[in-house]
Amino acid sequence: MLVVPSLPGRNHAPHASVTAGGGSSAVPRPGLGKGPRLGAMLLLLLGLIAFTGCGPSLPPLFPVKGKVTVGGKAYTGKGSVVFVKPKGDKDETKGYRIIGQLDESGNYEMFTEGKPGAPEGTYKVVVSPAMDNPMKGKGKPSHGFDVTLYGDSNKTTLNVIVKADAAPGAYDLKLKASK
Repeated sequence: MLVVPSLPGRNHAPHASVTAGGGSSAVPRPGLGKGPRLGAMLLLLLGLIAFTGCGPSLPPLFPVKGKVTVGGKAYTGKGSVVFVKPKGDKDETKGYRIIGQLDESGNYEMFTEGKPGAPEGTYKVVVSPAMDNPMKGKGKPSHGFDVTLYGDSNKTTLNVIVKADAAPGAYDLKLKASK
């Protein structure tokens, strides 16, 4: 019979032996048995609870896609659009991150906590150019709009109302060109 040795430092019998006929006879290992399986099952259960129990529970989300124009022309720089609840609004969506990325054609789509769409409600809109937008002439950014106005949630004049039956173009944002 061939005996498989135990690991160094262990003071127990080998866990298996192989007989000359090719069969094996299992020898129970002290301290093991249901323990590892039970531990693995508990770990899996805790993982599932953590996975399903974390994060905010979102209300229904409605598709929000639009186009940003500056002075009547499509905004051609990259950037972001953020929806913010007005100050004093007690709406349950106040704590959600609702953000969209602008592409090179001025198009954007909003996401709430990483999921497409936004909860129903009225929002102030903040439009911010990307930090890497190219400069033109004497170090002035090429975005062409007043960032101190449209990039500040306390000053922005842009508002949207997200609803289930929004008309085409309802989320288009028209920014005035800066001088």
